[in-house]
Amino acid sequence: MNTEKNNNKGALRAQLMTNKQTAVWQTLLELDEVDGLINSDKFAEIYLERTKGWLERKLSGKATLNPGEYGFTPEEFKQVTAGLRDLAKRLNEYADAIDAAQMP
Repeated sequence: MNTEKNNNKGALRAQLMTNKQTAVWQTLLELDEVDGLINSDKFAEIYLERTKGWLERKLSGKATLNPGEYGFTPEEFKQVTAGLRDLAKRLNEYADAIDAAQMP
């Protein structure tokens, strides 16, 4: 039963990751709310230079203050992926530094 549930989750995740808008939503959901690895509000502030409310509107696909603007723009998608890549780079650098450090 648990295997079937995990397979269904995997299939749903794979489907969500085929669309840029839902891929960003799923990624931030998993990293923030599910795994607790990042704070999406801080991610928006640091990497997108935007507020929590702005990110919530973008993730929900609701119109922003500008009529006709829904979801993320191509440039904003680039900012999201650049931010995730920067976090990955920083985490790898921390791991490398720990690996290189001497035992006490």
